[in-house]
Amino acid sequence: MDNSSTNDEENDVIERVLHIAQLRAEVEKVAGSPIVGEGGVGGNLETQEAFWEHIHAFETAPLMSLNDALLERRGFRALPLEQLATDEALHTALWKLLHALASMRVFFHCSDHLSDRAFYCLLLNEVLTAETQIMPDGSEWNCRYDMTEFASEDEPEANEIYLKYYADDAEREYWNHQFPDDTMPGKAERPYDRDRFLPIPPEEQESHT
Repeated sequence: MDNSSTNDEENDVIERVLHIAQLRAEVEKVAGSPIVGEGGVGGNLETQEAFWEHIHAFETAPLMSLNDALLERRGFRALPLEQLATDEALHTALWKLLHALASMRVFFHCSDHLSDRAFYCLLLNEVLTAETQIMPDGSEWNCRYDMTEFASEDEPEANEIYLKYYADDAEREYWNHQFPDDTMPGKAERPYDRDRFLPIPPEEQESHT
């Protein structure tokens, strides 16, 4: 190996070490306190750098509603319910919104108990309006929403939705054992078939097919 190659490698190491230190300092500044532990240690410098870039992207992400983020970054605004006069229009608007959110790495699961109308209303009134950290494009952070955590016009008792529609027999038995005084909701078939078609992160698509 000639001296120029050695110097290039040494410069690369120095640049990575300095970049990691800068990222860590900026994360600590945002957090308001020193970071305990040595994140990313155990891997090479490239792995450590990727780790701190990941953390830096999360910690410095702006807080805003998904409504505002969709408009600002994608030029997309969800249609209000009153403009969707037919079931077909509502269905189309729902899927346009789901794909717009997926382009910002916002994904959903456990929605097969919800009608299109109930799902769209939850997105409009609960998900899009709440402030959250909006990750930069390319950060590979995924935001996931479990729709069993939201009460709706279809299912007003949010704490029973998972057990009723999604829990298997072992999960239901475990819940019964842990909470014997709670009433176990009856098991029910999911009335809709949507989840298997919902957008998923790009890195999961190959294993999903």
